[in-house]
Amino acid sequence: MTRFRVAIVGLGAVGQRFASLMAENPTFEVLVAFDLHEDARANFRKNFPDITIAETEHDFYAHPNIDLIYVATPPATHATQVGLAQRAGWKVFCEKPLGVDLAESEQLVTQSQGFFQAVNFVYSGAPNALEVERLMSHGELGAVTGASIHLQFSQWPRAFQGHAGWLAGREQGGFMREVGSHFLYLCQRLFGSLALHGTPLVVEGKHSEDYVSAVWYAGARYITLEGRVGGVGSDRAQMTILGDHKSLRIDHWYGLYQTLGDGWDPVLDEQQSEPRTAYANQLNLLSQQLIDGKKRLADFSEALHVQRLVEEVLQSSRRG
Repeated sequence: MTRFRVAIVGLGAVGQRFASLMAENPTFEVLVAFDLHEDARANFRKNFPDITIAETEHDFYAHPNIDLIYVATPPATHATQVGLAQRAGWKVFCEKPLGVDLAESEQLVTQSQGFFQAVNFVYSGAPNALEVERLMSHGELGAVTGASIHLQFSQWPRAFQGHAGWLAGREQGGFMREVGSHFLYLCQRLFGSLALHGTPLVVEGKHSEDYVSAVWYAGARYITLEGRVGGVGSDRAQMTILGDHKSLRIDHWYGLYQTLGDGWDPVLDEQQSEPRTAYANQLNLLSQQLIDGKKRLADFSEALHVQRLVEEVLQSSRRG
């Protein structure tokens, strides 16, 4: 069996999540990890005592016999980390968003031509997204008019991300980059190229956006997004794909429901709707792509298109 030797840079929540997932996947073996922050390294060492923790960035990139790096650092550092990995001869699996500076990301796309690259948009491999694609391709929704995205967070960053201060700030964070990008990526997959319509409404909070309302067109179809931070209640991450025969709803990230006009019925079983199923499937697709070279996950160019969509909305309220 082919086994890929992995290095992880960025040891926060997602770095630890994928270290755990890779430990369960026989095609991956995490050999070395690194984070600039000593507390992150110490926490990772406690949870993964068998993985070597590099004490410096130089030692990390000098580690021998690595096939793949998982870049889970804050987005403003992605271009630097990817460049270092490419110089080391490592294939790259990178977190989204690709970056926050468009010129830097454009340069990254150019310099990465010919290098193995994949970006971790969850709807590349989540069972609900794949089922939406299948149902649409078979015409089961009838004429599809577009989609509506609704995001609601009682606090930002979310409780499990509290250690990652950069997620709160408008320089790198905010819910549009962290969550909205996943849904805009899926809309690109389902509907093709998106173009912003009119001027979005963005209400800035103390650190990053508190409210966003935006509309994009994809040909004759249009996609609406409304997102908000604040208020007591359950968080919401939902997208409804609207057809004239059947509509579909992605809810709680990985659930999928359908309606013919009277109530919503589940499409997937409980296991298929579990977050861990989606994460595991993402790694399965990554493994297959590494083995046969056939593209299955988003590449840097697709991630750049998503970054442009997000930054166009955010910069509409931040110019000047």
